[in-house]
Amino acid sequence: MLALYSGIWRRCVWSLTALSLSATIGERTSFAQVQKETAGSGEAIELEDILVSIERITPVSGASTALVTAEQIRASQAKDVAEALKSRVPGVTGKRSGGINLDPVIRGLREDRLSVMTNGTKIWGGGPFRMDPPTSLLDVDELEAIEVIKGPYSVTRGPSSIGGTINLVTKKPELSPHWDAHGSLGAAYTSNYNGFTTKASVSAGGPALAFRLAGSYRDYQDYDSGDGERIQSGFQSQSVSGTLLWQPHADHRFFLSISRESDRDTRFDTLPLHMEEDDAYLGSVSYTFSNPFPFVESLQFSGYYNYVHHRMNNEHKPHRAGSGAGGGGQDGSGPGMQDGSGHPAELGEQAKHAHPVRRIVFPLDARTFGGRVQADILPGFGGRLSLGGDVYRLEREGTNHISFLSGNMAGATRYFHAWPGTRIMDGGIFGEYVYLPAPKWRLIVGARVDFVAAGANPGPTERMQYRAHYGAGADAVDAFETNVSANTRLVYSPVSALDLFVGVGRAARTADATERYLALGPGPGGFYIGNPGLDPEESFEVDTGIHTRWGRLAVDGALFYNRIEDYILQYILDRAFQCPHGPCKLRGFRNIDHATLLGADLSLSYELRENLSLHGSFAYVHGENGEDDRALPEIPPLESRFGLRYEHPHWGFWLNPTLRLVQSQRRIDTAFGEDATQGHVTVDIGAGWRLFGRHELMVQVENLFDKNYNEHITRENPFTGREVFEPGRVVTVGLRTTF
Repeated sequence: MLALYSGIWRRCVWSLTALSLSATIGERTSFAQVQKETAGSGEAIELEDILVSIERITPVSGASTALVTAEQIRASQAKDVAEALKSRVPGVTGKRSGGINLDPVIRGLREDRLSVMTNGTKIWGGGPFRMDPPTSLLDVDELEAIEVIKGPYSVTRGPSSIGGTINLVTKKPELSPHWDAHGSLGAAYTSNYNGFTTKASVSAGGPALAFRLAGSYRDYQDYDSGDGERIQSGFQSQSVSGTLLWQPHADHRFFLSISRESDRDTRFDTLPLHMEEDDAYLGSVSYTFSNPFPFVESLQFSGYYNYVHHRMNNEHKPHRAGSGAGGGGQDGSGPGMQDGSGHPAELGEQAKHAHPVRRIVFPLDARTFGGRVQADILPGFGGRLSLGGDVYRLEREGTNHISFLSGNMAGATRYFHAWPGTRIMDGGIFGEYVYLPAPKWRLIVGARVDFVAAGANPGPTERMQYRAHYGAGADAVDAFETNVSANTRLVYSPVSALDLFVGVGRAARTADATERYLALGPGPGGFYIGNPGLDPEESFEVDTGIHTRWGRLAVDGALFYNRIEDYILQYILDRAFQCPHGPCKLRGFRNIDHATLLGADLSLSYELRENLSLHGSFAYVHGENGEDDRALPEIPPLESRFGLRYEHPHWGFWLNPTLRLVQSQRRIDTAFGEDATQGHVTVDIGAGWRLFGRHELMVQVENLFDKNYNEHITRENPFTGREVFEPGRVVTVGLRTTF
């Protein structure tokens, strides 16, 4: 019976995928097409598509991009940014660690291979193992839009990313000829998690001044998988944000944004520790001059400071009570720890075999501050030129404390510096030029140069660890890099509703603080130690695709090939690393000669009739370790989605059932420690009803048939070795009212 089901399922996946490909798929968000006269010439230049809100979002022309709007975020009832992207953007998925804060993955690349920005600022989380990825530091309900740029095709949004850029655009207050105020209240209940959400916002504005205040609170419990297994995933979170817009002159705008996002008692079934608290404070200011000089369209200055305090512990974990149930080496107490006086301390043989009660407290801090300046110029020789520079400094530090509450070590406290005062500073200059070389053609050329300085302050113990695992000289922690990124994109529009594009891009990425400097930190599947001698990754990518809205059909799709030189690979240094309570895996980082990723992400939307449309998507990526001739680890499998959307505008009602089909993934890296996963099929249903113009009722049913399945890129439980399954059936009911 299982074999019959598997055969039918495979034929279903590939048949629907072939249908998708034959249609050259793509779902497109509607944009307004604009033209602007080039200053100093009679030539009309067609600028990029734009979406106009308070500030305009300019999608990157000639690349594969996506835009998820506030309405789409609200309809998805997503708890975080990665959840919203996973359900809306082909080629983007999320890596689960717990019930919230999915870590986004674009075309098989994740973590610092993706650049996350908000309001022109770079953001990072406070934890080394992505309990709080940067996309989790803002309330998803306070976003006007989420912009995704796939590949290395953004040079004006901070250091170029080799995987893609996620731009979080927050909601902003609006100016009004007369003082006006409005707001919203909302609440939602989510079954399975037994969780609830409350949120509120208010905005007010006059001719020159406007402000917005918003807040939310969430309280969720652990969820059950499709087979009824309880998965550690509960959390509490609250957020508050305020924005101020001041327009002292028609051509001047000052913008201030402040937010605080706090998570408490957040549980992660795939990690050896839980997140006791996570407080993220984000602040930014910007000043924009419109038409300050002849040929200068705008001039913008901005600055920001972000601080994240992150604190982990082993509450509710098996090694908290020293049960020994898979806890050997997973407790964060590694060799070479230091006692309370800061001197190296070794545990005795008796302690190594005992299982005392021990408490782990692991506080970490991340600080980011920086700024940027950009000028948009309309030169006399035609086209549009953007010039500028940006700089940021990221500082991270963290110390793991282990207190023994029983046994021979009772009363003793040991600690080690996981992030020994790390710092990365990046200053870059950039330029991008848009030009029309001929009718129906657009050429975009961009380049930037980044000067990177990285360093840390390791003590004797940390330096000894670097040398022990990477050889003599590995403790030379200071590094300086000059990274050059550039791209060229060509767009051909035979008719106004059709864009055909090809892009070629090169980008460089410096190793992050975890890859470089982490000194024996507990993480998924064991301990980790950074490698200060890592070289930067350098990618070369080629994309070709189509973007169109032709009558009832909307098409958006791309094929891509990405070769990454000096790819930073996570690998197992020692499978039987001697932790105080037994052997565990020690993982490290090294450069390999190169890795390649190739694939496609495509989607379609077709209007069957006035109120009924068909939509579908397809995403596939093939990752290869070019040095060892084996698969790259943690590559998502082939995935397709198909659905219908019905809307009745007079009733204010919409209904959207969706079928998700995921292929099995058997291309795995056994040396990494990953297992093959089975494919699965799930059904989701979303519905909404607008009542009396001001009230909105929304219902979202995920995993309608209570399927028990796990995603390939989700790690196993580190204590039991069992797969961590996705939530079973989840029903979310939300109500929102505006005033």
